[in-house]
Amino acid sequence: MGFFTEPRPAQEQLKSRRISYALALKLTRLAYLVSKRKLIEFYLPVVVLVVLVLAGCKFLLNEGRGPSDYIGIPIMVFAFYSWFVVKFYWAEKGVAYFVWVEFMFGPKTSNVVLTQFLAGQPYDLIQAAKSEGEYFASLYAKNLAKP
Repeated sequence: MGFFTEPRPAQEQLKSRRISYALALKLTRLAYLVSKRKLIEFYLPVVVLVVLVLAGCKFLLNEGRGPSDYIGIPIMVFAFYSWFVVKFYWAEKGVAYFVWVEFMFGPKTSNVVLTQFLAGQPYDLIQAAKSEGEYFASLYAKNLAKP
């Protein structure tokens, strides 16, 4: 993608799995909101990173590096880790949520939920599926009906 081209729509980015960083940040937010394992998937990796960066700072100081190295190297490590984890790990969790919605309800519901989420509107997954006519034939409804 060039600098002067129109950004691709979110649905197209999700289908091709070539996600821009702006969409990756939004998908990371979605993954955080729907995650039931926030401690393991979000908080723990960041805490481990902070501890490692602080240990690296102590090592650099003991090695005799200058103050710019003492501050700059850990900042670069933290920035690279943040970019990497948002783009390739947490955004994939958001994509997996939309794949799950499409599997359980259907593509129309997935598109409606994506549109509402990107617009910043609160959404109700069940109501979205009912309004698109995909709820009663969905795997979700069939699994709820089982005794």
